[in-house]
Amino acid sequence: MIVFFGYGMGGTVKDAPILIINDDTGRASSSLVQEIGSYTAKYDGNPMFSVTYTKDMSQSEAESKIDAGIYKGVLIIPPDYSDSIAKNESMTLTLLTDSSDVTTSSVIINFMRQLLAKTGSITLNVPNIYGNLEYLDFLIPGVIALTVFMGSVATTGSAIAGEKEDGTLVRMLMTPVSKRSVILGKTIYQLILQLGRAVILILAAYFLLGFNMNGSWLLISLVLVIFTLGGVGMGIVMSTMVEDMESFFQLNMLVTMPSMFVTGVFFP
Repeated sequence: MIVFFGYGMGGTVKDAPILIINDDTGRASSSLVQEIGSYTAKYDGNPMFSVTYTKDMSQSEAESKIDAGIYKGVLIIPPDYSDSIAKNESMTLTLLTDSSDVTTSSVIINFMRQLLAKTGSITLNVPNIYGNLEYLDFLIPGVIALTVFMGSVATTGSAIAGEKEDGTLVRMLMTPVSKRSVILGKTIYQLILQLGRAVILILAAYFLLGFNMNGSWLLISLVLVIFTLGGVGMGIVMSTMVEDMESFFQLNMLVTMPSMFVTGVFFP
């Protein structure tokens, strides 16, 4: 857990790639680009930003590069920037950020706003290229995923591990019932149970919090079925690796605890 959270989710900003699209050839834009490039804030000896430059790139192309993970932020300087600054006219610059990375995105936005605040006449437009995410938009699906996953893994594995520990499974396999039937029965039971849990969570979110699902109910049902089968399979595999309930719970914690932080419950 220390390694997982320390290295995987440290929350520090190091060498965050930023692209500046400068379509202006005037002195003011050059000065702005130079000031951004000379920003030397560091964390533990490493620069916070890694700035590259280009021109003649459309906003849609810049968004696709952010979507592909190439850049964390893209600042677009329009062709009339220097002229507007010379005439003391107000100017709006567009800053695109990867809003799925909340920490880095916030740092880049705050840095750009502080930098542009010195001029007084420049405002910053930060469109959300992934749509306007509310907290519930990623909390509810994350809670559903977490509940179904942890429930299917834990209940399936603990049931089989418990039956192995008290000898029930051995006696069951001594009957004419096949091993395939035993596994199939537990799988179908867990499938019904976890889908029921998911339905209850969706209804609770709808009636208590006003949450709406705008996609395909058929698709979400299919995803939940596949997801539940995967969790049941993990529970079965883990239960075959142990001989008692206590050992299963230790192994289960090792697998399911980190899962809490990659479902989207705490960040989009």
